Amino acid sequence: MRNVLLLCALAACDDAGSEAVVDAQRADAPVADVSTTHDVSPVDGATPDSAPPDAGPVDAAACTAASLDTDAVHWVWWAHQTPPSTTVGVDYDGGLEARGDADWLEAAVGARLQVRLRPEGVTTGRHTARVSLFDGACEVGHLTITLEAWTVGARRKVLVVGADGLRSDGLATANTPVIDRLAGGGYRTLDATTQLTAPTVSGPGWASILTGVEPEQHGVFGNGDLGGIDRDHPTFLKVARQQLGLRVALAAQWAPIVGQIVEGEAYDWSSIGDQAFVTAAMSQRLLEEDFDVHFIHLDDVDHAGHATGFDPDNPAYIEAVESVDEDVGALVDAILARPTVTGEDWLIVFTTDHGGAGTSHGALDRANRRIPLQITGAGVRPELGGGQPSHLDVFPTVMAWLGQPARPDLDGHARAIDFEASCSDGVDDDGDGRSDCDDPDCAPICAPVCPDAADELGGRTGEAVVEANTDGAGNLGGASCGGQGGPEVAFAWRAPATDVYAFHTIGADFDTILYLLDDDCAELACNDHLYGTWRRDVPIGAESGFWAALEADQRVRIVVDGAGSGTAPLAIHPRTETCGAAVDLADATGPAVAEDTNVDAPTRLQLPCAGAGRDQLYRWRAPAAGRYVFDTVGSDFDTVLAITGADCAETLACSDDAEGLQSRVEIDLEADQEVRVVISGFRGRDGTFRLNITAP
Repeated sequence: MRNVLLLCALAACDDAGSEAVVDAQRADAPVADVSTTHDVSPVDGATPDSAPPDAGPVDAAACTAASLDTDAVHWVWWAHQTPPSTTVGVDYDGGLEARGDADWLEAAVGARLQVRLRPEGVTTGRHTARVSLFDGACEVGHLTITLEAWTVGARRKVLVVGADGLRSDGLATANTPVIDRLAGGGYRTLDATTQLTAPTVSGPGWASILTGVEPEQHGVFGNGDLGGIDRDHPTFLKVARQQLGLRVALAAQWAPIVGQIVEGEAYDWSSIGDQAFVTAAMSQRLLEEDFDVHFIHLDDVDHAGHATGFDPDNPAYIEAVESVDEDVGALVDAILARPTVTGEDWLIVFTTDHGGAGTSHGALDRANRRIPLQITGAGVRPELGGGQPSHLDVFPTVMAWLGQPARPDLDGHARAIDFEASCSDGVDDDGDGRSDCDDPDCAPICAPVCPDAADELGGRTGEAVVEANTDGAGNLGGASCGGQGGPEVAFAWRAPATDVYAFHTIGADFDTILYLLDDDCAELACNDHLYGTWRRDVPIGAESGFWAALEADQRVRIVVDGAGSGTAPLAIHPRTETCGAAVDLADATGPAVAEDTNVDAPTRLQLPCAGAGRDQLYRWRAPAAGRYVFDTVGSDFDTVLAITGADCAETLACSDDAEGLQSRVEIDLEADQEVRVVISGFRGRDGTFRLNITAP
């Protein structure tokens, strides 16, 4: 339909003689000052616009309205796309000039009005501009352009939206303009798959989305066994908050996501309620606060499926899908209205936990396993979405967006991200012609800046050589085991003798990463979790440590890094001194040869059979040749027991759980052979122990 704009008929003159032209069709339209010059770049060879000459008051009767094909255009532009343009038919007898009021527009008019986006003048957000058509001093028509722009910014942000129980054909059938608009700005597939090793129900589905691994790893196989989730596999929310130091917001309609699947320490804010409530709560957080990673779960589609059927031909099911689109629209509106959005770079991920058939789900068929996955952002590369997509890809995709290297422990893969996701796989992940350390994306890992030493520690050793405080420190990169996202401090240290040294941060009040560099800043050792992969049952979980063989007077840098910042005591223990200080038991045998505690014991020796810490050492000599049995039966904690040589260099036997949580070893010894008996705690556990030695 053609809209006729009668503009000059209501023109009036102000006291200065300039024209105040009012849009007769819109009483709330802005007033246009026709005496003001708006410079607009030419389009397709057109002459640059200039203000019409000052012709004095306009005779309203002499103005003729132009007829345009439309008076409003809506553009959505993502920075990786070709800038949008619009051509509008104009019906007018006579020559016209086009003038825009925004520097992100190019406009020219001949037989048709041509308008094009100038991307160099655009920031993320919603913008409105007006292109006016002039015949001399008369504005005879105008075009209003609304622009939704998503550009690359300095601060990367994430929103993950999960719509429970959403079949791919349900999304394809429903009227979802917002979700479709997001799909147009990135990667979309309606042929992704759910996790593959458990029934298609919410527990394993959301656990897999959040942890990036199959149920056979995270341990959730239904909706009733959520308490058995294996915390060796953290959620991406926990990694973002505790390892990268980011702020996390979490909202869910299904309460177990907040209470059981996601770790309590994985978020700074959470909300539980119905779909309208959690959408409003998350929208408010997006608009008014500064979180970095946001996850929201919406459940009305699943409710509709259970009540009336998971079926694209079911109006009630489709209506629920369309309600999700409205809620996604509210979330997007909140992002675009953020006062800081112009400096931000957003990734928006949309997926589900499963499909359904009839009024249930759980089967391992196409109706239940075929799901949608969308990844949208200014840095998204749709052509990098190859392979079989899965909702397990959410975790690695978010990590890649946040600049983290690929994690080999995940079952999913980063998709469609313009970033070198792995710096050691020989693959050009982002398609820029450079892979691994040849790509500048990998600089924090491949070529970290050598940190200056904050303090000279000389050759000091002990349990707390220095308190390392990373509050306010800078971030110069990291090492092979991590540290790229957090601040660090470095200390210069000299090995007092040729020995093997234990370095650790037990007692830290934040999640540390510890690494050792030589004088040229080449990495000698690096550790994130002293006792192996993070687990829920580790009492502290913040400690890092390693053992390094150093020459006498060798100078090194000890770097304390980590997720977030805080204070960590740095311990350094030489093995020779540790071994020499063992308590002498002579050649005693029998029950309760030693009864003691390791509560305040340091961690000094590396035992091969388990992640062990807080060790007590005993010197013992075999009274005769034969097979001896050593055990810790009667102890009140989970012990680790080891027998080493007299210099503690070689472990002769080692046991973790032999009799329940107690340890037991059998070993053949020669008469008068001296050994060290080491009693420690599994992953740093402590308590009162009992050492029993049974003679042949």
